[in-house]
Amino acid sequence: MAAQAYLVNTGWNGTGKRISIKDTRAIIDAILNGSLDNAETFTLPMFNLQIPTALPGVDTHILDPRQHLWFPGAVAGKSRPAGEAVY
Repeated sequence: MAAQAYLVNTGWNGTGKRISIKDTRAIIDAILNGSLDNAETFTLPMFNLQIPTALPGVDTHILDPRQHLWFPGAVAGKSRPAGEAVY
């Protein structure tokens, strides 16, 4: 069995606000109870990360980081100079 790792943003999301404790807890619950394993996902370009499109109890608009970028298009497949911030 391969190890699984999860990247959970519990901090700033590019909007000047932090991810809420309620949403963070619901994401962790989905990891622990296995519902994340069955969630529909999309691949985040450039990083090749699988992102769920919806999770129980989570505000769905926070799941897609492309909706919160300070630099629109940064993750949409456009290359950026080395060292330039993506978010």
